[in-house]
Amino acid sequence: PDQRDVGANLSVTRQVGKVALSLGGSRDWFRNNNLTGQNVITSSVLVGANWSGPAYFQLNSNFSVNWVAGDKSTVGGTRSISGYVQPTFIWQRANVQVAPLISVNTMRTELTMGLLTNDMLTGQYGGRVSWTMPRDLKFSTLSMEGDLTRNRNNLTNTEVRDVQVLGVWTLVWGRKIGL
Repeated sequence: PDQRDVGANLSVTRQVGKVALSLGGSRDWFRNNNLTGQNVITSSVLVGANWSGPAYFQLNSNFSVNWVAGDKSTVGGTRSISGYVQPTFIWQRANVQVAPLISVNTMRTELTMGLLTNDMLTGQYGGRVSWTMPRDLKFSTLSMEGDLTRNRNNLTNTEVRDVQVLGVWTLVWGRKIGL
């Protein structure tokens, strides 16, 4: 095959007080000189912000846009838009952390002449609660994670919901008791 693939990534992070701001982008050019209908250009932009406020709170978030373009008469184009927000509450005295999560993603694929082959909206709502045991048992952490995921297909006018729950018990090997 006679192919070449060239890509570039750029990312910048800046700390402004207690906020870490990030901006990134990428571009990838895939060329197939034998089958030009398989040429694909993939691009993305990402914007994020993480805030570490008081000792009991921090906030993580990002927003990204990705799109794939090819020859409109054969491949078409796809775009994906995603965003999430995850605050974290930390109670050091009780060794408890609570981190809710809200995430939304939309994806749309369109072929030539406006023919839609994919139009999805996905939302994820959930989070995690964890507790590190006190004193001599500080090597042990119990966590409970769960979420509700909703997948909405706008082409077929259907929706699928999924609920997941996970319990995790973490033990740190080699932790000295009493420290």
